[in-house]
Amino acid sequence: MIEIIGLLIVAAVGMYVAWPLRLRSENPSGLLGYDTLAGLHSRRETLYREIADLDFDLRLGKVAEDDYRLEREGYVAEAAAVLEQLDRTEPAAVPEREGMTARSRELEEEVRRISAEG
Repeated sequence: MIEIIGLLIVAAVGMYVAWPLRLRSENPSGLLGYDTLAGLHSRRETLYREIADLDFDLRLGKVAEDDYRLEREGYVAEAAAVLEQLDRTEPAAVPEREGMTARSRELEEEVRRISAEG
């Protein structure tokens, strides 16, 4: 009886761990785990908001300079990956900029510049 319960627990944990891999294999488009272009556009906007919020928190003194740099680099790197995927997916299309705030457009230009530099 104990063995059966143990096997059920191992099976449940195995399914939990393997689930993201299964989802990734079902997404042949390879859109960074997002199944639609809308998901990529949404993630891009979310990242831009996170960067803007982080910049604001730094100005308020709510985040240490070292933490700020580390978090911002991570957000910028992910945003660059999302932009690269968008560019590959819609190469002939003009990037969806309607509805973007001026700050979002500035952040996109900064992300593209940093990505090109490095």
